[in-house]
Amino acid sequence: MELQLLTPEIWRAERRRLLGFVLRHGEKRITAASLRALRDMEPDWLETDGSGHGQAVIAITKHEGRLTGLGFAAGG
Repeated sequence: MELQLLTPEIWRAERRRLLGFVLRHGEKRITAASLRALRDMEPDWLETDGSGHGQAVIAITKHEGRLTGLGFAAGG
């Protein structure tokens, strides 16, 4: 299994596909507020400062090249 932290560039390129994944596989456990926060997230929030901290993080997991999971946190 591969774990990848998204960069702003990857988020811009893959945003639509990743949101679709969340909607298809979230099993209705994703709150409307969480989905809205992910959908409205600005790519530059994924930029990190010199200490490695940013406003948000998105991590995805892949198995044999296929997307298997997504985690998102912001404002922490």
